[in-house]
Amino acid sequence: METFDSQIEETATAEVAPTDLDAEQAGAKVSQYQENRLRRILDYQAAVLQKKDHLEAVLGTVNAGLMGVTIQMDEFIEGALAASPKTAERVQKLLPSIQTYLQATRQIDRLAQVELRVAAARKGKSTGKDDKPTKPR
Repeated sequence: METFDSQIEETATAEVAPTDLDAEQAGAKVSQYQENRLRRILDYQAAVLQKKDHLEAVLGTVNAGLMGVTIQMDEFIEGALAASPKTAERVQKLLPSIQTYLQATRQIDRLAQVELRVAAARKGKSTGKDDKPTKPR
């Protein structure tokens, strides 16, 4: 099974045809997008570090770190797709990386939900999700 590291190495050594100007332009746009995304993550991380509640601060910094990892994963996947012909076989080879990326983004969502619940509980607010009493069967 191909590992993430071997896929990175394969992508790094792949040759890009000089006629792929559209791919290069798309790469520049992706890079600017990733830069903006990273800037927002760093802003988020700085904000959560200022929180008085230690749990909120730790959850937020862990989540920000995971967000930063997903940027690198996203860049790898985009680069791999841009550097080679778009075939079903190539996408199949990238599926483990894509699945890992999706797992990481799901974890980000879960941590964000926990962070919101912790903040709501600290403020004494209801989240609405688990507040309804359940009827016994």
